[in-house]
Amino acid sequence: MRRVAVVCMAVLAAFVTFAAVRQDASSETYSQVVDNSDEGRFAASKSWKVSDSGGGINGGDYLFARPAKKGAHALFEVEIPTDGEYAVYVRWPKVRGLNDKVGVGVETPYGTEWTEVNQRKDGGSWVRIGEFEMRRDEKFPVRISHNTKGKGKVAADAVKVEKISSYENPAGTGSFAPPEETRKSAAAGSRVVAEARKYMGTPYVLGGPEACEPYESMDCTCLTTTVFGEFGERLPDGPAQQMSYGTPVSREDLRPGDVIFHSEDGRTITHVSIYSGNGRIVHASSYFGEVVESEIEYIRGYAGARRLVR
Repeated sequence: MRRVAVVCMAVLAAFVTFAAVRQDASSETYSQVVDNSDEGRFAASKSWKVSDSGGGINGGDYLFARPAKKGAHALFEVEIPTDGEYAVYVRWPKVRGLNDKVGVGVETPYGTEWTEVNQRKDGGSWVRIGEFEMRRDEKFPVRISHNTKGKGKVAADAVKVEKISSYENPAGTGSFAPPEETRKSAAAGSRVVAEARKYMGTPYVLGGPEACEPYESMDCTCLTTTVFGEFGERLPDGPAQQMSYGTPVSREDLRPGDVIFHSEDGRTITHVSIYSGNGRIVHASSYFGEVVESEIEYIRGYAGARRLVR
């Protein structure tokens, strides 16, 4: 009888342990790291070489590749336990000679969303590149591209995903699902950002509607009219004119896909951009000479934001 009791206790302990693991995988605190050494979750072509030089390396080594117009991406496949919004982080070593214009692509239900990172900075730490909608049981590779206009080697060390617990109950009594309208709005915003990123690298050319040629030449309003035209919104040419469209949004409530207006001279609306999350915007920039994704703080005169799609 005593032996049976011991066996039952062991089974119960195993069940409790299994349940705890399952709860952690589906909870609001889910986090997963995928390293370049993780078999079955990482893949790269022979153009990527192994190195262990530098500091702050995850797992002991990393891969690197020289810039190339053609070549396979380094792929990290993350596991998504439940539908929701996830923050994606990328890590590279602290070492000289890395590239300042590295493309990081995150696969979402709406296509691959690309973000540019500077690997000459923040080496040896987790760098948050954005928030992305992901769904359970779908394959979501995070891609590191060495197809870049920058100089220096591209490193692929590790990536991390964390579930965003932005819908926790303020009273601390658990969590609740976001309203259906909120979920739809977030999904629509993600599609807007994905559409805007398609035009990154297009040369900046200032001009009226006649000079607007997607993938050939774009100014700031050409980008917004082109992107939102794909979602049934017909916007006029000119930042000030576009500001009368959509619904006003406070800076604290910005979501990816919102349109941001800037008054660089402090008097008139001179620039318009598309918020991509995590304090970043996609815009046709006269400073960079092309459509880029950059920090919003680099542009003076935040003048307001509007939400055009829901």
